[in-house]
Amino acid sequence: MKGKAFIFILSITLLLTGCRQETEVQSEIEEQVAVSDNEIPGNSDEALGSYEGEWHRTDVASYEDAEIHITNWKEGESFDVVVYVIYTTHPGHLSGTATFLDENTAVLYDEGALDFLDNEENEEDLGVYFHFYPDEIQITHGQKIRLWFGSGGIATAEGSYIQGEPEYTNCTDVREIFSAQELQQIRDLLGDRYEPLFEDAIVLGRINGQDIENGRLWEAVWPPHVAWCNIIIYDNGDIYIDGMTFNDGEYEFFTNTNDTQMPDIKTLKSGKVSRELGTLTYSMSREGENSVLVVKDDGGNELYSDAFETGYEPVVSVIDQDTIEIVYGKGDWHQSVFVNGRTGQVSPAIDDVLAANGKVAVHAGFMDGQMKIIIEDIYDEEKGYKEIIDDFPPVAVGKHAVKDVTFLDDDRIEISYYTGQDENADGWTVKTVTVSLP
Repeated sequence: MKGKAFIFILSITLLLTGCRQETEVQSEIEEQVAVSDNEIPGNSDEALGSYEGEWHRTDVASYEDAEIHITNWKEGESFDVVVYVIYTTHPGHLSGTATFLDENTAVLYDEGALDFLDNEENEEDLGVYFHFYPDEIQITHGQKIRLWFGSGGIATAEGSYIQGEPEYTNCTDVREIFSAQELQQIRDLLGDRYEPLFEDAIVLGRINGQDIENGRLWEAVWPPHVAWCNIIIYDNGDIYIDGMTFNDGEYEFFTNTNDTQMPDIKTLKSGKVSRELGTLTYSMSREGENSVLVVKDDGGNELYSDAFETGYEPVVSVIDQDTIEIVYGKGDWHQSVFVNGRTGQVSPAIDDVLAANGKVAVHAGFMDGQMKIIIEDIYDEEKGYKEIIDDFPPVAVGKHAVKDVTFLDDDRIEISYYTGQDENADGWTVKTVTVSLP
């Protein structure tokens, strides 16, 4: 994209308003980016369409903040857009004119990316797609286009965007996790390292905690390796904390005991699901730049293992007495894998599961060219129990067409979903059906 070159300051406040009101951590990253693009048009005095303005990515961590700025809206034709993305300390942007493919979908191509197309690539793989819903914009794009955001391929623009204040999945208040006494003990122990090593890793990153024998363990990480720390607090008051920050680059260890190192984190970082008919054990350990999840049955046989980017560790949930669900993904897209400890079965990955028990999963998406709500066997995708095809709103795609799913008992599922062809949600009707399983 040729045009006037200019410099702008991309100032990303990772804590944002919600985080700063709950803590006193002040951490701001300013990144100066040189841009050789068309000059960004200013906002007009009179909006040309309902989607003009500033949109914020929601339901992500604050260190994955993203914005889109839309101007010069021409209904059904085109609009000018600037996409700002960041992944911790890696900002990026893309700008230009997006054109409509249909009444609800538009695409933005980067001319520089298109210049490098080869025979193995399709133009569609290098597009950023805007999907318009009532009060929401969804962005999807191929993996290769990430390289053209100028962030080294790290940042992504995919996800859900809204106007107004976004919701962040982190911004955790340390006071919600630790007691006032524990926080004071940690502050006394860490001194001036309390904020950069401990509080920043929790508030700006992700934290996972679990019970261990005679105590509790937490792991906090602000990816990619900006800061991380592990905290162990035993019932007898013994405290162990280790970690590292990117700015200092040195491993740090603190304890109020006479020990000189952390207890064995890999041994301690395991949870056990034990029920009447089956037993599962799962453990998460850090190996290099990844976190590795391993699931074993009660005989020690490995049923499942996979490596995940640190900071995007999966969520493990107990489904029933024999089954756990492993959920992983980024932004608005997630996949689930189910593992049964009694039978040793491991399911294929299922996209965007809305609800599940130990037998079936409910999800929604396009199959055979049409939108469906699908109830299928967890372990045998060819064994479908039921498909619901209805007058779904054209702008409510996939899981957005479903309002609620409830398992009434082992044999019945209640599903509420939206119907109607109105582009505005106010014109939709909620339909509720009860599905009986065979």
